[in-house]
Amino acid sequence: MDAETKQSWFQSYPLLENIQDDAWIKCLDKTQRHHSKAHDIIFHDNGECHWYFFLLKGSIRVQKNTSNGHSIALYHLKPGDTCELTTLSLLANKRYAGEAIAETDSELIYISAKVFAKTLAKSSCFQQFVFSSLEKGVSELIHLIETIAFHHIDQRLAHFLLSACDETNCIHATHSDISTELGTAREVVSRVLKSFEHHHYVDLHRGWIKLLDQKKLHEIANEEAM
Repeated sequence: MDAETKQSWFQSYPLLENIQDDAWIKCLDKTQRHHSKAHDIIFHDNGECHWYFFLLKGSIRVQKNTSNGHSIALYHLKPGDTCELTTLSLLANKRYAGEAIAETDSELIYISAKVFAKTLAKSSCFQQFVFSSLEKGVSELIHLIETIAFHHIDQRLAHFLLSACDETNCIHATHSDISTELGTAREVVSRVLKSFEHHHYVDLHRGWIKLLDQKKLHEIANEEAM
């Protein structure tokens, strides 16, 4: 691995730079750099897991697809994040329980499953990094389950609109994109958005949405859970 790639890697994952044991040093010499284009599949649902990876650049969406054609975004990976489904698949020697898609052109560092297992067994510091990252990710997944179980779709949609808008108060996403984020049918998203538009909370356009009343959307998003 060249010095520039290593510097970029450790800037995103600073805890790794402090690992100095032999197992980790040997692991560094066996990594592979990989580039993915936007919309590339990083791993398939029910596919075999061959790699542990780190994200240096770009964004990846991890989602679960259902038999009726719906999808729900489980989480998004940014530089510095680790993938919980990948970690769980490697630890349990199981197939992937979801799908990962590159949202933008992305750059990754791969460690083979064999090298990952050997390094995890011999490097206590790397072990601490992996399990700490896994705990954080599982907590976020539990929060997602709680949100789906205990919040109305209008609350979740209002929260999404507020969190996804840019500095011009616009969200560049289709109704289908939003339905994947919320784990519900596109028709449900369209119905609630039409209601928001009727009350002048938003202005709907093809492929994008303008927020008109953030105060009201905040009120809806923060309504007491069921």
